[in-house]
Amino acid sequence: MKSLYEISHGNVIDEYAAKKILSSKGINVPRGYVLDDDVSPNTPFPCVLKVLGSDILHKSDIGGVFLNIQNADQLRQDINVLRAHFPRHQLLIEEMVPDKVEVILGTNLDNTFGQVLMIGLGGISAEIVGAVSFGLIPVERSYLQEMVDESPIGRIKDNFRGTKIDTEKLIDYAIIVSDFVNEFKDEIRTFDINPLVFTGKEWFAVDSKIVLVNRD
Repeated sequence: MKSLYEISHGNVIDEYAAKKILSSKGINVPRGYVLDDDVSPNTPFPCVLKVLGSDILHKSDIGGVFLNIQNADQLRQDINVLRAHFPRHQLLIEEMVPDKVEVILGTNLDNTFGQVLMIGLGGISAEIVGAVSFGLIPVERSYLQEMVDESPIGRIKDNFRGTKIDTEKLIDYAIIVSDFVNEFKDEIRTFDINPLVFTGKEWFAVDSKIVLVNRD
């Protein structure tokens, strides 16, 4: 791929396409598919149903997500609801990934410093607490270790609700993101994985989006 604009719609790479990139780089993503006509017999339950579109950046805020769907009948009911509210959009179905810890891993193109990577507690905590650490891309592993240690992740990594967080794999993923954004540093405005969840054994990128620099 020579340019991210090849797979974007406008200036946005939607969640499904962003996850295909992450998966190709070795980052775990939930199993899933874009809905065609009907529910696949291979749908993994419990599952999540999401509206998918480059013009939708905050799905939960507009009622575009159903969680913990247990069977095909419930899934079809929820599909009908989303199709009624978002008739021009595709729908994404994914396995429900259990989470013990939610982390945000993202980047932002700063007008002064260039590409900056951030890492910290994710999900709602990222917006309320604002407790994230920052580093200039490309970020060295030793500095990433410092970023993790100085963030709230470092304070809870050895025992969070009885779970030890795998920070080595988290740093591996951060390096993958740093390298990828550095490769396309002139095109990417923001790149978010939020949340990146730890199940107690593995990390999964549950949600992701990429916003490109406006070329207009």
